[in-house]
Amino acid sequence: MATSLVLYTPAFLSAVLVPAEATISETVSYVGFTPLLPGSHVAQARAVLLGDPPVGNPQTFIYDPEPLSNVYDLEYDFSITSVSQEGISGTLQMYNPNQLPWQLSFPNAIVARIFVDGVAPSAMYPPMSITVQINPGESHIEEIFHSRETGYSPGAHVAEARLFLNENIPVGAAQTFYVEPSSSEGTFTPELPMLSLKVGPNPCRDHLTISSSSKQLQIISIYDIRGRKVFETSGTGDFTWNGRDYNQRACPAGLYYVIASQGDRTAIKRFVKL
Repeated sequence: MATSLVLYTPAFLSAVLVPAEATISETVSYVGFTPLLPGSHVAQARAVLLGDPPVGNPQTFIYDPEPLSNVYDLEYDFSITSVSQEGISGTLQMYNPNQLPWQLSFPNAIVARIFVDGVAPSAMYPPMSITVQINPGESHIEEIFHSRETGYSPGAHVAEARLFLNENIPVGAAQTFYVEPSSSEGTFTPELPMLSLKVGPNPCRDHLTISSSSKQLQIISIYDIRGRKVFETSGTGDFTWNGRDYNQRACPAGLYYVIASQGDRTAIKRFVKL
Protein backbone atom coordinates (compact mmCIF):
# COMPACT_ATOMS: atom_id res chain seq x y z
CA MET A 1 0.00 0.00 0.00
CA ALA A 2 1.39 3.41 -0.96
CA THR A 3 2.13 5.77 1.90
CA SER A 4 3.07 9.41 2.20
CA LEU A 5 6.64 10.45 3.07
CA VAL A 6 7.34 13.29 5.50
CA LEU A 7 10.87 14.72 5.83
CA TYR A 8 11.74 17.00 8.70
CA THR A 9 14.51 19.60 8.38
CA PRO A 10 15.53 20.29 11.94
CA ALA A 11 17.70 23.30 11.07
CA PHE A 12 14.59 25.22 10.06
CA LEU A 13 12.00 23.17 12.05
CA SER A 14 9.98 22.63 8.87
CA ALA A 15 8.64 19.59 7.02
CA VAL A 16 8.08 18.56 3.40
CA LEU A 17 5.06 16.36 2.68
CA VAL A 18 5.28 14.19 -0.43
CA PRO A 19 1.92 12.54 -1.19
CA ALA A 20 1.87 8.94 -2.31
CA GLU A 21 2.79 8.43 -5.96
CA ALA A 22 3.36 12.17 -6.38
CA THR A 23 6.31 14.35 -7.34
CA ILE A 24 7.26 17.71 -5.97
CA SER A 25 9.97 20.08 -7.19
CA GLU A 26 12.29 21.94 -4.90
CA THR A 27 14.50 24.82 -6.07
CA VAL A 28 18.05 24.40 -4.82
CA SER A 29 21.05 26.67 -5.19
CA TYR A 30 24.72 26.97 -4.32
CA VAL A 31 26.42 30.06 -2.92
CA GLY A 32 30.15 29.73 -2.25
CA PHE A 33 32.48 31.77 -0.12
CA THR A 34 34.85 32.15 -3.09
CA PRO A 35 33.94 32.86 -6.74
CA LEU A 36 33.49 29.89 -9.01
CA LEU A 37 36.54 29.33 -11.19
CA PRO A 38 36.21 28.74 -14.93
CA GLY A 39 36.29 25.10 -15.99
CA SER A 40 34.47 21.82 -15.35
CA HIS A 41 32.60 21.28 -12.08
CA VAL A 42 30.39 18.55 -10.53
CA ALA A 43 27.13 19.51 -8.80
CA GLN A 44 25.47 17.15 -6.30
CA ALA A 45 22.09 17.73 -4.63
CA ARG A 46 22.11 16.83 -0.93
CA ALA A 47 19.27 16.67 1.58
CA VAL A 48 19.48 19.04 4.52
CA LEU A 49 19.66 16.24 7.06
CA LEU A 50 22.27 14.88 9.41
CA GLY A 51 25.28 13.96 7.30
CA ASP A 52 24.00 15.82 4.19
CA PRO A 53 23.07 12.60 2.31
CA PRO A 54 23.35 12.94 -1.51
CA VAL A 55 20.13 12.61 -3.50
CA GLY A 56 19.80 12.22 -7.26
CA ASN A 57 22.58 11.82 -9.77
CA PRO A 58 25.54 14.23 -9.81
CA GLN A 59 25.60 16.64 -12.74
CA THR A 60 28.68 17.94 -14.55
CA PHE A 61 28.66 21.47 -15.92
CA ILE A 62 31.11 23.81 -17.58
CA TYR A 63 31.55 27.34 -16.28
CA ASP A 64 32.98 29.45 -19.09
CA PRO A 65 32.38 33.12 -18.31
CA GLU A 66 33.15 35.92 -20.72
CA PRO A 67 36.67 37.24 -19.98
CA LEU A 68 37.22 40.76 -18.76
CA SER A 69 38.44 43.19 -21.42
CA ASN A 70 38.65 46.60 -19.77
CA VAL A 71 42.26 47.84 -19.60
CA TYR A 72 41.52 49.37 -16.20
CA ASP A 73 40.74 45.91 -14.75
CA LEU A 74 44.50 45.25 -14.55
CA GLU A 75 47.30 46.56 -12.34
CA TYR A 76 50.41 47.86 -14.13
CA ASP A 77 54.06 48.23 -13.12
CA PHE A 78 56.41 50.04 -15.53
CA SER A 79 60.18 50.10 -15.06
CA ILE A 80 63.13 51.19 -17.21
CA THR A 81 65.82 48.57 -17.77
CA SER A 82 68.38 50.39 -19.97
CA VAL A 83 69.10 53.85 -21.36
CA SER A 84 71.34 54.89 -24.26
CA GLN A 85 71.62 57.93 -26.49
CA GLU A 86 69.58 56.22 -29.21
CA GLY A 87 66.83 54.59 -27.16
CA ILE A 88 65.56 53.19 -23.90
CA SER A 89 63.97 49.86 -23.03
CA GLY A 90 61.79 48.77 -20.17
CA THR A 91 59.27 46.24 -18.96
CA LEU A 92 55.55 46.57 -18.38
CA GLN A 93 54.03 44.06 -15.95
CA MET A 94 50.29 43.57 -16.39
CA TYR A 95 48.72 41.83 -13.35
CA ASN A 96 45.17 40.45 -13.21
CA PRO A 97 43.86 40.73 -9.61
CA ASN A 98 40.36 39.58 -10.57
CA GLN A 99 38.62 36.20 -10.30
CA LEU A 100 37.97 36.08 -14.05
CA PRO A 101 40.45 35.84 -16.93
CA TRP A 102 41.30 39.00 -18.85
CA GLN A 103 41.65 39.06 -22.63
CA LEU A 104 42.12 41.79 -25.23
CA SER A 105 43.34 42.03 -28.83
CA PHE A 106 45.89 44.66 -29.84
CA PRO A 107 45.77 45.72 -33.52
CA ASN A 108 49.37 46.80 -34.19
CA ALA A 109 51.53 43.72 -33.47
CA ILE A 110 52.68 45.14 -30.16
CA VAL A 111 51.00 45.64 -26.79
CA ALA A 112 52.60 48.82 -25.49
CA ARG A 113 55.22 51.44 -26.25
CA ILE A 114 57.32 53.92 -24.29
CA PHE A 115 56.61 57.60 -24.84
CA VAL A 116 59.41 60.01 -23.89
CA ASP A 117 58.43 63.57 -23.03
CA GLY A 118 55.05 62.83 -24.60
CA VAL A 119 56.55 61.75 -27.93
CA ALA A 120 55.96 58.30 -29.49
CA PRO A 121 58.93 56.20 -30.66
CA SER A 122 60.14 56.69 -34.23
CA ALA A 123 59.23 53.23 -35.49
CA MET A 124 56.67 51.65 -37.79
CA TYR A 125 54.50 48.72 -36.74
CA PRO A 126 52.71 46.22 -39.01
CA PRO A 127 48.90 46.06 -38.76
CA MET A 128 48.83 42.58 -37.23
CA SER A 129 46.46 41.71 -34.39
CA ILE A 130 47.79 39.89 -31.32
CA THR A 131 45.75 38.70 -28.33
CA VAL A 132 46.87 38.79 -24.71
CA GLN A 133 45.12 36.61 -22.12
CA ILE A 134 45.94 36.80 -18.40
CA ASN A 135 44.47 34.28 -15.99
CA PRO A 136 43.33 35.30 -12.49
CA GLY A 137 46.25 36.04 -10.18
CA GLU A 138 48.80 35.89 -13.03
CA SER A 139 50.95 38.48 -14.81
CA HIS A 140 51.98 39.19 -18.38
CA ILE A 141 55.35 40.93 -18.85
CA GLU A 142 55.91 42.97 -21.99
CA GLU A 143 59.31 44.27 -23.17
CA ILE A 144 58.78 47.80 -24.48
CA PHE A 145 61.03 50.32 -26.21
CA HIS A 146 61.49 53.91 -27.33
CA SER A 147 63.94 55.12 -29.96
CA ARG A 148 64.63 58.59 -31.32
CA GLU A 149 66.58 59.19 -34.51
CA THR A 150 68.14 62.38 -33.17
CA GLY A 151 68.95 60.92 -29.75
CA TYR A 152 68.11 62.50 -26.39
CA SER A 153 69.38 65.86 -25.23
CA PRO A 154 71.32 65.98 -21.93
CA GLY A 155 69.16 66.36 -18.83
CA ALA A 156 66.02 64.85 -17.36
CA HIS A 157 63.33 63.14 -19.44
CA VAL A 158 60.00 61.55 -18.54
CA ALA A 159 59.10 58.09 -19.85
CA GLU A 160 55.57 56.68 -19.87
CA ALA A 161 54.26 53.24 -20.78
CA ARG A 162 51.21 53.47 -23.03
CA LEU A 163 49.04 50.66 -24.36
CA PHE A 164 49.06 50.65 -28.17
CA LEU A 165 45.34 50.69 -28.99
CA ASN A 166 43.25 53.15 -30.97
CA GLU A 167 44.18 55.54 -28.19
CA ASN A 168 47.59 55.51 -26.51
CA ILE A 169 46.45 54.80 -22.94
CA PRO A 170 49.05 55.59 -20.24
CA VAL A 171 49.44 52.85 -17.64
CA GLY A 172 51.70 52.51 -14.63
CA ALA A 173 53.68 55.29 -13.01
CA ALA A 174 55.79 57.56 -15.23
CA GLN A 175 59.57 57.21 -14.80
CA THR A 176 62.25 59.92 -14.97
CA PHE A 177 65.63 59.16 -16.50
CA TYR A 178 68.72 61.30 -17.05
CA VAL A 179 71.08 61.69 -19.98
CA GLU A 180 74.50 62.88 -18.91
CA PRO A 181 76.20 65.62 -20.97
CA SER A 182 79.33 64.69 -22.88
CA SER A 183 82.46 64.78 -20.73
CA SER A 184 84.61 65.91 -23.66
CA GLU A 185 83.41 69.52 -23.94
CA GLY A 186 85.84 71.76 -25.78
CA THR A 187 87.27 68.91 -27.85
CA PHE A 188 86.08 67.55 -31.12
CA THR A 189 85.02 63.92 -31.10
CA PRO A 190 83.73 62.43 -34.35
CA GLU A 191 80.18 61.26 -33.76
CA LEU A 192 79.61 57.61 -34.48
CA PRO A 193 76.77 56.96 -36.90
CA MET A 194 73.65 55.37 -35.46
CA LEU A 195 73.58 51.62 -35.44
CA SER A 196 70.93 50.20 -37.76
CA LEU A 197 69.70 46.73 -38.70
CA LYS A 198 68.23 45.03 -41.72
CA VAL A 199 66.44 41.70 -41.45
CA GLY A 200 65.00 39.46 -44.09
CA PRO A 201 62.93 37.86 -45.22
CA ASN A 202 60.26 39.45 -43.04
CA PRO A 203 58.08 37.51 -42.33
CA CYS A 204 60.43 34.53 -42.16
CA ARG A 205 59.98 30.81 -41.61
CA ASP A 206 63.14 28.87 -40.74
CA HIS A 207 65.93 31.35 -41.44
CA LEU A 208 66.39 35.09 -40.89
CA THR A 209 69.39 37.05 -42.18
CA ILE A 210 70.45 39.89 -39.86
CA SER A 211 72.68 42.64 -41.27
CA SER A 212 74.10 45.45 -39.14
CA SER A 213 75.39 48.80 -40.36
CA SER A 214 78.55 48.16 -38.33
CA LYS A 215 80.96 45.37 -39.14
CA GLN A 216 82.73 45.54 -35.79
CA LEU A 217 82.12 43.13 -32.92
CA GLN A 218 78.57 43.38 -31.55
CA ILE A 219 76.03 41.34 -29.65
CA ILE A 220 72.89 40.12 -31.45
CA SER A 221 69.95 39.20 -29.17
CA ILE A 222 66.51 37.88 -30.12
CA TYR A 223 63.46 38.33 -27.87
CA ASP A 224 59.93 37.01 -28.17
CA ILE A 225 56.78 39.11 -27.80
CA ARG A 226 56.80 38.60 -23.99
CA GLY A 227 60.32 39.99 -23.67
CA ARG A 228 62.01 36.64 -23.07
CA LYS A 229 65.46 36.30 -24.63
CA VAL A 230 65.39 33.20 -26.83
CA PHE A 231 68.82 33.48 -28.48
CA GLU A 232 72.01 35.52 -28.35
CA THR A 233 75.30 35.50 -30.23
CA SER A 234 78.17 37.85 -31.05
CA GLY A 235 80.12 38.46 -34.22
CA THR A 236 81.50 40.94 -36.71
CA GLY A 237 79.49 40.23 -39.86
CA ASP A 238 76.06 39.26 -41.03
CA PHE A 239 74.33 36.54 -39.05
CA THR A 240 71.69 33.99 -40.04
CA TRP A 241 69.31 32.84 -37.33
CA ASN A 242 67.85 29.35 -37.82
CA GLY A 243 64.62 30.06 -35.93
CA ARG A 244 65.68 28.05 -32.87
CA ASP A 245 66.31 28.95 -29.22
CA TYR A 246 69.31 28.27 -26.98
CA ASN A 247 68.30 24.59 -26.72
CA GLN A 248 67.85 24.24 -30.49
CA ARG A 249 64.09 23.98 -30.16
CA ALA A 250 62.04 25.58 -32.95
CA CYS A 251 60.58 28.89 -31.77
CA PRO A 252 56.81 29.24 -32.26
CA ALA A 253 55.28 31.60 -34.79
CA GLY A 254 54.80 35.17 -33.61
CA LEU A 255 56.33 38.60 -33.29
CA TYR A 256 60.01 38.87 -32.30
CA TYR A 257 62.63 41.58 -31.74
CA VAL A 258 66.27 41.48 -32.77
CA ILE A 259 68.55 43.86 -30.86
CA ALA A 260 72.14 44.67 -31.84
CA SER A 261 74.34 46.11 -29.08
CA GLN A 262 77.76 47.70 -29.51
CA GLY A 263 78.99 49.71 -26.56
CA ASP A 264 76.49 52.52 -25.97
CA ARG A 265 74.86 51.99 -29.36
CA THR A 266 71.84 49.77 -29.90
CA ALA A 267 69.49 49.05 -32.77
CA ILE A 268 66.13 47.29 -32.62
CA LYS A 269 64.21 45.60 -35.42
CA ARG A 270 60.91 43.75 -35.29
CA PHE A 271 60.07 40.75 -37.42
CA VAL A 272 57.42 38.08 -37.73
CA LYS A 273 58.15 34.36 -37.70
CA LEU A 274 55.63 32.18 -39.53
